[in-house]
Amino acid sequence: MQAGALSESTLKRWQQYAVYIVFVVVIGIMLLGDLSPIPIAAMPAIGAVVLLFCEVLDINDVKNYINLDICFMIAGIMAISSAVQKTGAGDLLADKLLGVLGGNPSGWVVLIVFYMAGALLSQFMSNIGTMGIFVPIAVATALKQGLDPRAFCLAITAGCNAAMLTPAASPSSAVAFAAGRYRMKDLFRVNGPAWILYGACVILMANIVYPISG
Repeated sequence: MQAGALSESTLKRWQQYAVYIVFVVVIGIMLLGDLSPIPIAAMPAIGAVVLLFCEVLDINDVKNYINLDICFMIAGIMAISSAVQKTGAGDLLADKLLGVLGGNPSGWVVLIVFYMAGALLSQFMSNIGTMGIFVPIAVATALKQGLDPRAFCLAITAGCNAAMLTPAASPSSAVAFAAGRYRMKDLFRVNGPAWILYGACVILMANIVYPISG
């Protein structure tokens, strides 16, 4: 075997087929969304358990590849998001935001504000955490204005994925930043125009798909 070539799989043929089948089934059920008979959040864990029984994985693999920091962060953000919805804090924050924007701002203005909040904070914070906090507030704000909240949820979700301006924005940005020995101004010069164009397209498309009146 040549140097650098990949070593042959140590899995038996039936185990290899088991990996393919589990992958297809897990992805297929997750794509069903609300139509799925099994909670989609549980499907990856179920797939991992099946592969454990098939001896494709062992318990050390599972322990080594589970990022508990991410798990606790997502669980905490979900709890905060639920609390914002159920305690009325979302309505209170929506009133404060509308007051800052002038009491009865244009729907376009509110949409841009929420998009920018997600697009800017995700350069320094977790995009999942930012979405979990701002989506309930955006929904409450849109309903108070008599606007379609789906446009705001779409804008925030897309904004939180515009994580490209700093090394802290995403793991891939950090790896590329370190490997390429870039400087901050390199990121701004290359990614800045794309970030602005992306934001303009998101705001425009959100209004086209879910028209905003007001």
